[in-house]
Amino acid sequence: MSVDLRDEVVSRLTTAKSPMGYAALRKALVKKSKGVSANDLSEAVTAAVNEGRAFHWGNYLNSRQCYWHISRSQWLNERMIELCSEDAPIPSRLKVKGFTPIAIRTGINELLKAGTLKKYPGIGQENARIGRSPQAYAAALHEFVRTRMDRAKIPAEVFYAAASFGLGSPQSSPEPVNARTATVEGAGSPQLALPAMAERILGALPTLERPGLEVASVLLRRGLGIDAASKVDFDRAVLDLRDRGQVFLSEHHDPWGLTEHDRMELIDGGDGRYYVSVTLRVQS
Repeated sequence: MSVDLRDEVVSRLTTAKSPMGYAALRKALVKKSKGVSANDLSEAVTAAVNEGRAFHWGNYLNSRQCYWHISRSQWLNERMIELCSEDAPIPSRLKVKGFTPIAIRTGINELLKAGTLKKYPGIGQENARIGRSPQAYAAALHEFVRTRMDRAKIPAEVFYAAASFGLGSPQSSPEPVNARTATVEGAGSPQLALPAMAERILGALPTLERPGLEVASVLLRRGLGIDAASKVDFDRAVLDLRDRGQVFLSEHHDPWGLTEHDRMELIDGGDGRYYVSVTLRVQS
């Protein structure tokens, strides 16, 4: 076996758009290099695999004994990262053609352990979602809301008009210093006055999800029109509502594994903890 044949095998696999079956690989090489025997090709492929320049895929889709320039596990992980970069799918529904559910589940666990993917709260009755960033999770929430609107035959402009009604906007006038006194339903006595920001949050939460179900902090801020300059006030108001027992917060399991930009998208607890979603408490 010549080194040239080994390099030709690697070159052919590198330019292939998908794993090549052994028969297809031999056919392609015979056309270019006449006189390639089955034994020569077998030795060249084995040598390339031993050198880590080619990888054995086994049977893949409709081809037998496939090889490629990247391993099955690495390609699967890259594909799942791609799928979770613009969306936050339900793990059990994540499918990659040519891979078994067990292989996909193993890949997900590896990526979660490495911190490449993050686990987020489920939407509605789901157990969990996985995504590359809070933005991917927000995209999934938007799609969830859009689907519900379509089923209910509610035009998008009507929904967002209702959601923003009375909640103000980035261009609205400054919030009043003296806020109204708010009473927690069922608490029996009025609490101290709620800041206007907290009142806006309480008003927005039911428009995004029914009480008892989580709302991503990113989606909540967008619904309120909160810009970066007002995020500190937003975070303080959410923490105040939590301390009053009016909302629950879901803590991010590994905020320091995020980039600084992604971490700043979360609710800053001020004590090293960060929160990814807000749940309006169900009043009895």
